Amino acid sequence: MKKWIFDEIAYGGHTQCLATIGVVYISSFLLGITTDWNMLFISYLTFYLIYIKDRIGETKVDQLTNPERSKHIEESISIIYKMLILSIILLMILLLLYGNTLFNIFIISLVLIGSLYPSIFKPITKKIIAFKNLFVALFFALTAIIPVLYHKIEITDEILPTILLFLVFVFIKTFLMQIFLDCKDIEGDKTIKLLTIPVKIGKEKTLKLLKIINTIITITIPIIGFIFDIFPEAMLILIFVVFINFYTYKLAEKNNYNGYIIEGSEFFFWMILIFISKNII
Repeated sequence: MKKWIFDEIAYGGHTQCLATIGVVYISSFLLGITTDWNMLFISYLTFYLIYIKDRIGETKVDQLTNPERSKHIEESISIIYKMLILSIILLMILLLLYGNTLFNIFIISLVLIGSLYPSIFKPITKKIIAFKNLFVALFFALTAIIPVLYHKIEITDEILPTILLFLVFVFIKTFLMQIFLDCKDIEGDKTIKLLTIPVKIGKEKTLKLLKIINTIITITIPIIGFIFDIFPEAMLILIFVVFINFYTYKLAEKNNYNGYIIEGSEFFFWMILIFISKNII
């Protein structure tokens, strides 16, 4: 049972869902509003529905590069479907109880568009290099506006730069994260002819490129945001995320799958760091 729970957390998309909570939490912090647990739970369920559908649909391709994940999903398919149905019911109940019209439309749209990703948007990567990375990055970055819609916050000239810079930060970091995650899927992506960065230039060159770009982005954006009074001082702690990135890259170089699990949870670590920065330091 313990092994199943660990495998479910690692392979069932839950780490990415925790990352979603991280983005929503920090967005709430930047907007100066109290974190709402119902909003966080809705965010988690929304992306769980999207991720699990993608995982179920990619089981056969996963057998080439992620046999353990594929095996877990195949063996747990009946439980996963029950969790999927329960998640849909819980999400609908929470939206009816705590959502508003615009917020509910936004969340339902995310689920519907996200569900189309494997069949419609991902295949475009066969023609446009890294398209799926750009799509996922933009899609994920939109979670930054969830608190705005949930709390019906008016977008003023004062908060607009904060929202935009944070959205751009999340977009770029997600884009780089997705390129990194593609390193574990090279053989599978070659099979279905997807033009990912690792497929085009190889795993080694991809990791070297990511080390440079990720370091620059992770350090400069929080500093720029602080200097221009867009981000509060607490955001400077995110500079230390560089060490997490380098650790995951090191694991990937050794073909250790844990590196991909940790990197996929990066925004959850952001939340922990921000919580420490604003409450303890």
